[in-house]
Parts: sequence; structure tokens; C-alpha cells
Amino acid sequence: VKFAQPFFLQTTENPTVQVFQGDITNFTMPSTNTPADLSAGPQTFDFVMLNDVAEHVQKDRYGCFFQTLKSLTHHGSIVYMHTPNPIAQLQDSGQYYENVLPHDFLLVGMAQLAGFELMQFEQDTESDCNRKQHRQDAVRIPKLAEGAGCQSKGLPRYYHSVFRREDHEEVFKLS
Repeated sequence: VKFAQPFFLQTTENPTVQVFQGDITNFTMPSTNTPADLSAGPQTFDFVMLNDVAEHVQKDRYGCFFQTLKSLTHHGSIVYMHTPNPIAQLQDSGQYYENVLPHDFLLVGMAQLAGFELMQFEQDTESDCNRKQHRQDAVRIPKLAEGAGCQSKGLPRYYHSVFRREDHEEVFKLS
């Protein structure tokens, strides 16, 4: 994903990228059980990509979702999310296990329950739904959202969020 690339730098010390799939509310890092693996302690991810995942978590599992992200990451880890906006979710209520996921719920959960600082939040103006746009019910479109190829009520249907794990608790306190 081009949007997230600047936040994930590949280094010469770790030139490979591994991809894992699993239940984000109950996931443990696979181990090779090699002596080097076992002596290194718990493994964590440098980068977690959740494309259209967060809105499908069962409502009573969001605490587990945020805690699992915290347990699978370390200071400086990046989490990228691509999520529908709440207006689009209200219109697409027929999907199985899709919740309306308010922006503030996600931001507060990532900060307070998982220790992630928001690095970037923006509307997705590049996705193309390949649908005929219905402009008759469009509301006034903010300049930053103009030209979005995938819209709902005149606004982009999706947004990007990039979070960075921060272990300094003071970052999350108003002082």
C-alpha cells in the first residue's frame, strides 16, 4: 500500500517481510522453536496492516482487539488501517458482522487500550468502487475529499489511519 510505505522502512538488518493471517482478537506470533528464536523472547511485529478488518470485529471483542495489537507490537511499531467511514457503513448494513465504527471509538481505543499515537488520518480519495456515483443526495464536499472515486453521500467511503506504538504514557496525558 503506497500510503503506508513511508512509515515502514526496510533495513539491511531485516530485508525480509513476513505475512501472517489470523484472528486479530486472539493471535499469537508463530515460533520456529529454534534456539535463537526461543532466547530472543516474545516476537512482535514492526508493521501490522488491517485492511477492512476493524469494522468486522464482534462488538464484545474490541477490548481483545486493542490488547492483542498491544501484545503483538513494540515501541515504534506501525499499524495501518483502511476502514469505511460510518456514513457508508450505515448504508451497507447488510454485511455479515459489520459494525458502524466511529472514528473517535477507534482513535480512543488505539490510544488508551493499546498505546498507539495517531500519526496520520485521511480520507481515501484513491479507491475506485466501480459504481455509478449518486450525486443527487450529495452533501457539500470538503475540498480535500473532492474527486474521490468511491463515495457515499458525497464523501469518500473509506479512510486511512496510521498509528505508531508509543510506550511513553506521558504522550497520552493532558498536562
